[in-house]
Amino acid sequence: PAMFSPHKVQDLAPTMKQLKCFKCDKIENTEDELISHMESKHIQRQQTPPTNTKNSNSPAHINLPKLFSKNTREITAIIGDSITHNINTAELERQTTTFIHLPGRKGSAGAKTRRCYTARRGTRFPDNNFYEKLPIILSEAKEDNLILQASANDITNLKNEVSLEEAKAKAEESSRLMVHLANRATREYPQIKKVVVLTRPPRLDAYSELSEISNSALKEEVKKYQNDKICVMEHNISTQGLTKEDVFGVTSERNDGVHMNGKHGKQAYTNSLINVIKSCGISKQKQS
Repeated sequence: PAMFSPHKVQDLAPTMKQLKCFKCDKIENTEDELISHMESKHIQRQQTPPTNTKNSNSPAHINLPKLFSKNTREITAIIGDSITHNINTAELERQTTTFIHLPGRKGSAGAKTRRCYTARRGTRFPDNNFYEKLPIILSEAKEDNLILQASANDITNLKNEVSLEEAKAKAEESSRLMVHLANRATREYPQIKKVVVLTRPPRLDAYSELSEISNSALKEEVKKYQNDKICVMEHNISTQGLTKEDVFGVTSERNDGVHMNGKHGKQAYTNSLINVIKSCGISKQKQS
């Protein structure tokens, strides 16, 4: 079976006219109507109390962030495994002025089937892999940009390999497939402006070396395609001035060396994504 839909983009035009809000699934007929709906229903308003709060009858002033003007209305989908649970969506949207779509986040439509735990069908959550699910995600929503978090599970699953050489080969194969899928996405959906493949975050367990080998393979593979729309970006978690305990936790029950269950793990991962989005040109907000 084909990895991506064989239909040409023009064949999909009738279905693309109706746009679905990924926050509440409301259907709008035009992009302007969708943006208007997002502004009125989903942009968090910040209430500022009046200067003279005592005996004041004036209502609180409401500031509506202008995130969706003509120049800042892009939607960025972030797809990955359970590590993406660390994303603070509100902070990410505020810092980058892009609307974040998390197809696998709890509460979103099809959450159980849209998270991608491995590049290809694996032993755990076999149906939830990039190879099979990415085409479905792209066919259901209109994304301007994609961020694909390379799977940590592909490295953890290498514990069953009988030799180090075989483990290295499979780690590199996973990375090659991720870049291949990124390239195919830009070809099948030419409206996508940027696809970022994120390196695997640092880990503290016995598979950290294999993880780094797979990350090196990502960087080498992307050079072969000469596609300006795809790039590989690294996390900056290890350079944020945090201790290992801050990021991964202290007790053995919470610190598995992978999922960043520490007190500052969620913020560290979110900060890293903010840096990635601004550095690769997705964000319309200029870096200070």
